[in-house]
Amino acid sequence: MPVPMPSFHDPIATARQEAVPRLERGLAVHPTLIAFEGEEPTLYLRGRPPTCVEDDEVIAELLLLPDLLDLTRLVVVSEVRLGVPEPFDVDPEPVGTHSRAVRPDLDSVEAALAGRAITVDRVERDALGAISRDGLLLEFHLDDQGGLRFEPPEPLPQGGPWAEILATRMSRRQPPDADDDFSPPGAVYALSRFGVVVAVAPGWGARYGFDRPVDPAMVRPEDRRRAQTRLRHRAALTTPEPGR
Repeated sequence: MPVPMPSFHDPIATARQEAVPRLERGLAVHPTLIAFEGEEPTLYLRGRPPTCVEDDEVIAELLLLPDLLDLTRLVVVSEVRLGVPEPFDVDPEPVGTHSRAVRPDLDSVEAALAGRAITVDRVERDALGAISRDGLLLEFHLDDQGGLRFEPPEPLPQGGPWAEILATRMSRRQPPDADDDFSPPGAVYALSRFGVVVAVAPGWGARYGFDRPVDPAMVRPEDRRRAQTRLRHRAALTTPEPGR
C-alpha cells in the first residue's frame, strides 16, 4: 500500500499523516519539519519533544539544516496544549488566533486540564524575498478506548507557534561563511546525537550535499569504534568460505 506523500497545499492531510499514527499508539507528536522543492517533499526532520514552544535547543536543532541549505518552503507539524478555559465572566480569545496554543509545564495541574491540538504552520519565501505564512489548529480528543476525534480545523491567518520563527529565520539568513566547514553530513551526524530523525527524499541526497563523508575529526571515538565493528561484521558476512 503506497504511503501518502506530504503536501504543502494540503496542510490538514499532512498534519494528520504525521500525527495520527503516533497519537493512536499513545505517543507524543514531536515537532516535525518538512521542506519542499516546488511540490516535492525533499527533507524531513523530527525533533525532540519540547517542554515549551520557545525551547531554544529544539528550535536550533530543527532549523539547522533548513538554514544551512537555505530552504524556502517549509511546513512544521507540532503538538500543543491549549490554554485552560477562562472563567465564564471573562471574554474568550477570538477564534482564529494562536493565542490558545501554549505549552504549559507538562507536570502542572493546568496541563492536566488543558486540551490538546495539532498545529501546522506553513512558511514560504518567493524569488523576490517576500515571505508568506499561515497555519491551522486541529484540536483533538481521545476517548476511553483511545479512539481519536478531531474538531473542525481553526485557521491561523498568521500561523501558529512556529510560523513567526520560520519567517524570521528565512528573512534574516546570512550568506554562508567561507570559513565555516560545517557540512550537511556533519550537521546530520550532530543532530543524530540529540535524537533528531533526518530523512532525505531519493535523488536529493547528492543535491543537498549529503553524499560527502563526515569529517573524521568530529566523530566521537565510540561512534568510530561502532562503525569499524559493523564494517568488520559486514566483511565477514560477504567473504566466501574456503573451498567454496
